[in-house]
Amino acid sequence: MYIKVVCLLVCLVAVQAQNATRNHAGYHERYGIPAAERIRIQESVNSRISGGSNSYYAANTYMAGLLITLITGELSTCGGALLSQQRVLTAAACWDDGHKQGSQILVVLGSTLLYSGGLRKEAKEVRTHPDYDPFETKYNLAMIVIDPAYSNGFLIKPMMLPSGMYLSNTFTNSYASVLGYGISGPASRSGTLREVNVRVLSTNECKRSYGPSLPRDVMCTSNGNGDGPCNGDVGGPLVLKNFDGKNNMLIGVVLTGPPSGCGGGEPSQYTRVTEYIRWIQQQMY
Repeated sequence: MYIKVVCLLVCLVAVQAQNATRNHAGYHERYGIPAAERIRIQESVNSRISGGSNSYYAANTYMAGLLITLITGELSTCGGALLSQQRVLTAAACWDDGHKQGSQILVVLGSTLLYSGGLRKEAKEVRTHPDYDPFETKYNLAMIVIDPAYSNGFLIKPMMLPSGMYLSNTFTNSYASVLGYGISGPASRSGTLREVNVRVLSTNECKRSYGPSLPRDVMCTSNGNGDGPCNGDVGGPLVLKNFDGKNNMLIGVVLTGPPSGCGGGEPSQYTRVTEYIRWIQQQMY
């Protein structure tokens, strides 16, 4: 009996650890490619990011939509955040998911549509974090270098990174906005940029869903109403809006939605920007 109990405990911990460190291998095949095709077909229909409302682009001038051409010739999609005239931050899995490799990225700025409108820039360079491994969760960041985008225009303006006292802030119980071009759930899809407000959870709240081995660079947001990032939203920004009364601050980069699928009740996961602030700042030059 004792042996059986120990086995059950070990198995439970193993499952929690696996849930906590869900890797991003195969992202394009499972999510990115299908999402890109759905978005192309349904750009005139409503709703992508789970729940929320259509995004008014003038309020989200830092959002970047990514159309990724893979070396196979297939088209995939992700999100990103404009940090300067020439830098867009996204997830490294958007470039290399361990099974499929990108060959080119088209960055879409200043548009609520992915396939039309806005300022469209081809990536000049993609810099993945040197420690990134698509079969692990950590270090899932990449910086895209583009030709200068006018940054002070009404529709295109970079966002701020955490600094000073915010570098030690966990943002627990803060309400932040997540934006994306992915699908919103099994029955609701659209062709416009979507955003939703979500609550940042404490590390302990996140660990209750994903186990004690949750990496320290992962943060979570509530998804109780099915509101949050979904397929195709990986790499997109988690934003603390008007944090100082006028500016927007990037605090997370979308890792994944709920394990049970779009609209599921489990917390959504993000890469915590403050954990990588030194690497991000190094890539700004």
